[in-house]
Amino acid sequence: RALFDKIEVTENRYTTLRFKSSANYTDGNSSQSFKLEIRVLKDSIIWADVADPFLGIKVARAIVYKDSISFYNKLEREYYTGSISGLQQKLNFNFGFGDLQNILSANMISPLNKDYEVYYRKGAYLVSDYNVDGKDSTLPRVSQTSFNEILIDPTIYRPVQQFKRTPIEGKSYLVKYENVENKEGLLFPNQMIVEYSQNGTSKLSLDIKSTQINQSLNYPFNIPSGYAKMR
Repeated sequence: RALFDKIEVTENRYTTLRFKSSANYTDGNSSQSFKLEIRVLKDSIIWADVADPFLGIKVARAIVYKDSISFYNKLEREYYTGSISGLQQKLNFNFGFGDLQNILSANMISPLNKDYEVYYRKGAYLVSDYNVDGKDSTLPRVSQTSFNEILIDPTIYRPVQQFKRTPIEGKSYLVKYENVENKEGLLFPNQMIVEYSQNGTSKLSLDIKSTQINQSLNYPFNIPSGYAKMR
């Protein structure tokens, strides 16, 4: 309980968050590099802008709300607007608004509760909701549909790795935060890696160049005329 309290105290809290990064995306069939800017209005909006890595030409933009998402792709001249669940099926990912916000904020993706236990690993606490070592455990012996493991840095009490798998659905994700530093009052990483597996594995790596906290931001979004709706 003491560890969980410290993790809660160190949570990154803000009103607005903005960061710019160079990014690389791979899915087993292709690899793409680009510039990525993220803006977050806490609990309301996630805005993302994608640009060419060399010339800085804008190629895509997205805006995510709690229950919907819109984006357009200049290269394909197409757009999507609708529910997050509808896009999840098209793009083979399973992150809702809350998950995305927590990942981008470098916070715990899911809250810790009494069903988690603490194990010790070299240089980290391992927090899990199942019996990792196979020894005596206070965790209830019930069948689980999902399994969570979180590595906590013992010096700053921040998550540096979060892993979840749902074997029945054949899904898993892994989120890593590397080189965490104090940035304008937040403990924020310089590198962020997100891997998602379901019928293949996709990986997004971010090298974060700048971070701004609690500044006045705008979230411009307008689908260009003549674009086709994504099918």
